[in-house]
Amino acid sequence: MKDTPEHAAIVSSKIATYIGALTAVASGLTITEWGVVVGIVVGVLGLVFGQYWSWRKEFREQKAIDADEVRKQELHRAQLAFLNRKRGPTSCDSLDIVEAQALGIDTADWPASGMGALNG
Repeated sequence: MKDTPEHAAIVSSKIATYIGALTAVASGLTITEWGVVVGIVVGVLGLVFGQYWSWRKEFREQKAIDADEVRKQELHRAQLAFLNRKRGPTSCDSLDIVEAQALGIDTADWPASGMGALNG
């Protein structure tokens, strides 16, 4: 039904009517009225794009926060695994102390049993 020549004529006449109406309205506007129309369009586009970029910024920030949270959880798991494996600072040698420091574990109050290799 939509492939008939009559349908094509109806559609093209509707399009021509709308284009004619827009042309009539556009030709009746003065330069001041055109300025108002352009200002409205620019304002609406500015609002739309501003909201879009704000959404993108919030999305990036939330993604960074989530990644930082995952990193903190993984570091905490690694610290716990290290401490469970070593059962305390007294059973650590100098390489264990280096590993603990790399994991962010405070080793300042640990016994100096393995510290000679680090300092010397």
